[in-house]
Amino acid sequence: MCTRQTVGKNTFLNLENAKEYTDHCLRGTAATLLVEAGASFETLKLHGKWKSTTVAEGYFAEYVASKNKTANLVANSSKQRRKIIEKSYAYNKEMSEPNTYNSGFRCYQRQK
Repeated sequence: MCTRQTVGKNTFLNLENAKEYTDHCLRGTAATLLVEAGASFETLKLHGKWKSTTVAEGYFAEYVASKNKTANLVANSSKQRRKIIEKSYAYNKEMSEPNTYNSGFRCYQRQK
């Protein structure tokens, strides 16, 4: 016989700190996973059983903000990497040019 029990007050999957896994926590996690999987706004709203659209809109806004933050981190990382490569290329080019003070011997030390 099945009985209805509150998830937050019972051990859930024998996890440690089971009291931390409330129905609100699980519902929020499921909503986030749905948005990340590409679920529609209506699907999200129906799944969460939200009467108001405000909560569902919040999950979409949070997802978009998270994606934008990640994209900015990647873009900035690429810019920094490009600067390092350019500096390295300039340094290596400078180091490979022969010194002018000894034209008979190709010395590969940096000129001062």
